[in-house]
Amino acid sequence: MLVVAGPAQQWRDGFIAARVLAERGYQVRVMLLGEAGALRGDAAEAARLWRRSIEPAAPDAIAGAASSSTRCSERVSTAWSRDAREN
Repeated sequence: MLVVAGPAQQWRDGFIAARVLAERGYQVRVMLLGEAGALRGDAAEAARLWRRSIEPAAPDAIAGAASSSTRCSERVSTAWSRDAREN
């Protein structure tokens, strides 16, 4: 599963979703739009808690992941909802 995150505060959810999915046993890759040094506040903290590699976002890699995006979206939605109920 590929999660694309970015440096803005609203992008922190990508890091959080990736961490929750990985904790639940999903194979997750994270790509970052922009530079890791640009992460601030909650986004920087969420990236720090990810504790795994963060790849630079590359169009080819993102395009290759699109074929399974519907199935991934359904899994993310289910896991995210379950996590919200548990916390």
